[in-house]
Amino acid sequence: MARWLASHPAPSDADDEADDAADRADVPPDFFKSNGIEPPQPINAHSDDEAWIAPEIWQDNAHIVRVFGAMQTQWRMGFAGPTGLDYSALPVVVRMMRVPLDCRGDVFMGVRVMELATLGVYADKRQLENSKRRG
Repeated sequence: MARWLASHPAPSDADDEADDAADRADVPPDFFKSNGIEPPQPINAHSDDEAWIAPEIWQDNAHIVRVFGAMQTQWRMGFAGPTGLDYSALPVVVRMMRVPLDCRGDVFMGVRVMELATLGVYADKRQLENSKRRG
């Protein structure tokens, strides 16, 4: 999910259609906007040939996706870009997102998986940019 979100930025027009797409993804309509994520667009909602649809979020992963989205302001930055999430903020975010106690271990592990996938996408993008600059 994180790798997909990081590598498929959504177009930013058609807000009403984006809310419909978010509903289909089984997340609250304002989830993407409130977490600083570009909202998904339904198929054929923009002029590009590539169709963009929201990925399906399984109910078992809903807390993980919500917490990961809320943690997007907590990236530690290095000279080459993001290096990982600041885990000192995670307990506060988990409590604020009202994650049940018995789910918190799974949420922590899921956030780590999404973090690593996202870092992998960022590394791939940096490598591609560097190879373009070199010629």
